[in-house]
Amino acid sequence: MSKARWIFLSICTVVCFGVGLALAIPGLELAFRADVTCGDWVMHQGDQCRNIGRHSSWLNAYDQQRSRNRDEGFQLASFGGIFLFAGVLFIFGLVVSYLHLKREAAESSTTTD
Repeated sequence: MSKARWIFLSICTVVCFGVGLALAIPGLELAFRADVTCGDWVMHQGDQCRNIGRHSSWLNAYDQQRSRNRDEGFQLASFGGIFLFAGVLFIFGLVVSYLHLKREAAESSTTTD
């Protein structure tokens, strides 16, 4: 394995863990938050939240917004989990390539003796 490939796998590992944590932590926080939020403000029972889509806007009641926040949080956490899993796979690739290099070095030192 070349040094460039080792560096590439190391960078991919760090990036995957960074992106995974950056998505999973806020996602879990949003999914399990006790307060229901609409943008930056906390909603109370009876409030309505205006959501704006591409071509329309709609109002969500308190319970609808709680469900929406939970769903969006789980989606973020899921995408973060995918990146974390990819990071684990990159670590596995680094370990396997290190063991392969170590074995090749041991075999080459025994054949030259």
